[in-house]
Order: sequence, then structure tokens, then C-alpha cells
Amino acid sequence: MSVYTPDIRTIAIMENERLYNAFQKGEMLMIYPEETLEDGDTQMIGFGHLITNDENFDKGLPLRECWNILERDYAEALLKVVNHIGVGVFQKLNTSQVFLLTDFAFNGVLHLFPKFTRALVNEHYEKAIEEHKRYYTVGGKKKELKRRNEMTKAILEDLIDQSRFLVQEVIE
Repeated sequence: MSVYTPDIRTIAIMENERLYNAFQKGEMLMIYPEETLEDGDTQMIGFGHLITNDENFDKGLPLRECWNILERDYAEALLKVVNHIGVGVFQKLNTSQVFLLTDFAFNGVLHLFPKFTRALVNEHYEKAIEEHKRYYTVGGKKKELKRRNEMTKAILEDLIDQSRFLVQEVIE
């Protein structure tokens, strides 16, 4: 299987301004490194950027650099989505579907949710609601990522409402 790697112009075309702005609003801004919810060993900075071992942000980041990192991470997440589901499927998705898949890819868990992904791309939104919940473990206890799960569920419920409206419009 070949990996799709679009050039920067293609990425720019793929990036919908509304989608990008919504994505940015879903992430909290951190000027200085903070521990992630998932464990005490991983740190984030900017708009949810996971700090790697070769990165040092002890002095913090200016806001412009936070935006630059978000743009890079967002483009990488979009590429992960395209490579995971294929170009043809990706091109048929609506903005909300792309947003949700990009959020899962951005957080490094898209590959762990095959049932959710399949349901979402096939517009089986009720099934996607059943499969969307994300968790983290602290001290051996499983805890729900409530804010992310609530956001995902709200978007899926909106997609269900839109689908019903379209069906009703066709019937009338």
C-alpha cells in the first residue's frame, strides 16, 4: 500500500478555514509545558502538541510559535487521516467527519478506533456514538476524557439531526 503524501499546496487546499479554527478552539493554549491527563511522564505545549524527547520548551513558547506548531501538527493529523482511510474516501467526507477524524489522529488514537472510523465514514452516526468514547488510565484506574467525548458526541448528534432534516426535505 502506497502512502499518500501531498505537497504543501494540496494540504492548504485540504485545510478548510472553518475546520481549522474549530480544531484550534478544541485545544487549550499552553505557553509553558504541562503534563498530559494520560500520564505524568508526557508533556504538552501550545495547542496540545506532545513534546518529544528531542524537544525542550522549558522557557515556554511565544504565541506565534504555538500557532506554527499547531499548523504543522494539524497538517500531519490530516495526512494520517488521508493515509488511514484513503484519498477517495477522504474526498467524500463532510467538514464534521474530517474534523472528528483529524481530532482522533491529532491525539494519536485514530488507529485504535476502527469501528468508530468505519461508522463515521459510512454515515452511520448512531453507531459512531456507540464507539467514540476515549479514556485514559491513572493509577490503574480508567477515566473518561469527558470534554473530548462530549464534543465528539455533540458533533455526531448534529450530524444525525442534519441527516434527518435532509431525509425529511427529500420526502416533502
